[in-house]
This record gives sequence, structure tokens and C-alpha cells, in this order.
Amino acid sequence: MASTSFAAAVAGGADVHALARYVVNRVNAFTDGEDVILDFLTRDAVGEFCKALGFRRNWAELDIDEIAPSTRTTRSTPSRRTRA
Repeated sequence: MASTSFAAAVAGGADVHALARYVVNRVNAFTDGEDVILDFLTRDAVGEFCKALGFRRNWAELDIDEIAPSTRTTRSTPSRRTRA
């Protein structure tokens, strides 16, 4: 039975093959001109898909401050090109 949403597929314990099938079916419907909701493009959905693929840590699960800290902790020296 096909899931009605990506979240329902995840909640129902869908494996990576079922999740990929859901994504491909939604994209196919979209390219066929159907009005569809691409609900697998949310941050949470991407995180769940990456988990299903076996990634223990992925960008979708990180807070923006973990990805790009607002305070710099490293020092860098501008190259000659940027100083000119």
C-alpha cells in the first residue's frame, strides 16, 4: 500500500527502498503535470531519508549554528589576491 505522505511512510516504518519509491513516484507525478506536494523536501524529511540510508549524522539534523557558527573560532590570513 502506498503512503499518503512522506511523514506517514516514515511513521509506518518504511525502509529506504519504500521511501525512495515514494520520492520517485511524487517526482514522476510532478513531471507528468499533476499538482503534487513535494513533502519530502523539508528539513525533517531529508534528515529521516538520510537516516534510512544509514548516515548517522547529516546536515539536515544540524542546527544552523552548528553548520555555520556566528563566531569564528579560526584565524585566517587573506591571500595576496584579496588584499590587493
